[in-house]
Amino acid sequence: MKWIPMAALFLLGCGMERGSGYNKFLEPTNAVQIVVFNGGDTLYFDTKDTTGVQILVDQVTGNSNPYKDTCAAEGYLRYMNDSTLLLQARFSANGCRYIAYQNDGYSFAHRLNERTANLLQKVVQQAKN
Repeated sequence: MKWIPMAALFLLGCGMERGSGYNKFLEPTNAVQIVVFNGGDTLYFDTKDTTGVQILVDQVTGNSNPYKDTCAAEGYLRYMNDSTLLLQARFSANGCRYIAYQNDGYSFAHRLNERTANLLQKVVQQAKN
């Protein structure tokens, strides 16, 4: 009977594991370039802050959950390792609040999580001021 609690703890621990593991290819990301479209201008923001980078890396899940709203992308996220581009994803932080990207021949699109949407909304708002 002692194996039941151990099995439960093991299953609970597996369930608490962070992320799906899909974004392992982004582990070497040390910067994310946030490109914001502002009318006719394109503005670039670089983040090397480890917390900001991790928030943006965690958003790449490999899931595809279609969203009903349609709106134009507000910009791109460029996941970088030094000068090497690992992934480019388009996003909208206002309105539709989505991220869309392609990797290994597959396309993914899903809603931004709350934390990422808040971060990107602040960057987009700063770009428009």
